[in-house]
Parts: sequence; C-alpha cells; structure tokens
Amino acid sequence: MKLKKIMAAALAAVLAASLCGCNNENKDNNSSQSESSSTSRDKESKEESTESSENSESSESAESSTPESETSSAVTLSEDDFNYQLDSETGGNVITDYFGDEPNIVIPDTIGDKKVTSVFIMENNVIKSVQLPKSVVEIGDYAFISCPNLETVEIPESVTAVGESTFQYCAALKSIDIPNGVKSIGRGAFSGCTNLESVSIPNSVKTIGENAFDGCESLESITIPESVTTFDSAFYNCTSLKSATLSDGVSKIDVYAFYGCTSLENVTIPDSVTEIGVGAFEGCTNLENLEIPKSVTDISEYAFDGCENLTVTYKGETYDYEHIDGLYNAING
Repeated sequence: MKLKKIMAAALAAVLAASLCGCNNENKDNNSSQSESSSTSRDKESKEESTESSENSESSESAESSTPESETSSAVTLSEDDFNYQLDSETGGNVITDYFGDEPNIVIPDTIGDKKVTSVFIMENNVIKSVQLPKSVVEIGDYAFISCPNLETVEIPESVTAVGESTFQYCAALKSIDIPNGVKSIGRGAFSGCTNLESVSIPNSVKTIGENAFDGCESLESITIPESVTTFDSAFYNCTSLKSATLSDGVSKIDVYAFYGCTSLENVTIPDSVTEIGVGAFEGCTNLENLEIPKSVTDISEYAFDGCENLTVTYKGETYDYEHIDGLYNAING
C-alpha cells in the first residue's frame, strides 16, 4: 500500500515535469516567433527608410546634375555698355543690347572672359557705325533690325551667313560690303533700307533670300555673281535700280527677281541662263531693250507683264510688247 503511494507520487512528479517542459517549450517558441516578427518589422522599416533616403539622394543628385547652361543661359550680365548672355550652343557669349551714348561702336572679341559669337542690338536709335569682331561667324536673324541711324557696318571675313531681317529698316544705311566667305544672305536681310546705294556681293554667296533687298529705293546697280543659285524676289521694288548684271554661271532668273524695278534700263543676261521665272521683270516700265540668249528654254507667265516699252530680241527675232506672246511661243514651243 505504501509502495503504491510512492509510485503514484513519482508518476505525478514525472507528469508534472513533462507538462512544465511543454509549457516552457511553447513559451520559447512563442518568444522566438515574436522576436522573428519584430525582426521582420524592423527590417522592413529599415528597408523603407533606406529606399526613401536613396530616392531623396537620387532627386538631389538629379537636381545637382542639371546642365549649367540651362540655369545660366537666361541670366543677363553687363560690361562696358553692353548686355550679354551665355550662348549655350557655342559656349561663347551673345551681346544682346548696347546702352551707351557713343554712336560709333566697336564690338569686343571677348566679354565676360568668353568669345563674342553673336550680336543683337535691335531697335537702337544711338548707333551710327558698327565694327564686328572676327569671333563672329554669323550675323543672326534681326540682329540690327530697326536701327534707323545706322550708316555703316564693317563685317569681318569670318562671317559665313547674314540672317533674316538682319538690317531690315536700317533707313540710314548707305553702303554694305559683304565679305568673301559669306554663303547666304537671309530673307529680308536689307529690306526697307531706303538709303542703301551700293552693295557688293562676293562670289562665295550661293543664295539670296526672298525680298533680301526689297524696297531699297536708292540702289542703282547690282551685279549678281556666278555662284548665286537662287534670288527669288530679291530686288523687289528697287525703284531706282537702273542696271542689273548677271554673271556667267547664273542659270535662272527667279520669280519676281526684279519686280517693280521701274527705273531698270539695262539687264545683262549670260548664256548660262536657261529659265526666266514668273513675274521676273513684271512692272519694269523703263525697260526698253533686252536680249535673251538662245540658252533660255523656259519662260514663265507674267515674266514681262507691264513692260509696255519693251522690245525683246531672241534668236535674231524681235518682239515688242504687243507681240510678247510670240516670244513665249518661240521659247516654250
């Protein structure tokens, strides 16, 4: 009886120990799971923090990598009576204004420790003469538009192009010497230069833009070099133009090239010309005699419209204005 009690007590002790071990294992497992969950949450939190930090650094890096030209190109600075800005294309500086009182100005080679690559002095009533530096390779569009007192411009041989409306409405401009090296004269470049009397166009020029000399009322003579391939309406309404010489090599007299040149008397057309465009000599009321070479095989309508005093010689035949249709038939077939 006593033995049974002892065995029962031992068994109870073993069961109690077993139950205690299970509970402790469960607690350890729960603790381990809790620690694992906590560690996972901490890791996620750290990763989010790191990602946010990287995004922030990336944004700051992107902002700091913005090209300097984007932020500084619009900044206007001043030096020696000139305003200027950075030219993002060339890395030089562009003069954008002149605010001095001296009428005869020399544009510097450098400004702000950089080369001057372009000049824009628009609508300035002070300047009378301008000397451009050799650092300039192109006179841009509208560079000196509406400078009413500008009389002379010295263009260096470094210049290869005269832009659109560059000297438009420079009413006091009397002469212009375009240097050898210029390949193009832009549309309306000298339009409205009513006192322009003489122009020198070099053999380097290939294109003369539309209305380039439109309304140059004082221009009396012009020579178009052999290099020129197009000059649409270039001398439109040059009412004082008396003489026009086309050099051997010019192949076409473009549309409205000499439209409204009411004083035009003498025109020299070389054997290289094959085509006369629409309205090329329309309204040239003073044009009396014109010899068209046999090389011309195409003449467009209105080429001599309004040339009431004109007599044309072509392949030994003469055609007065009343019989001008016969000329068209003879050439166009």
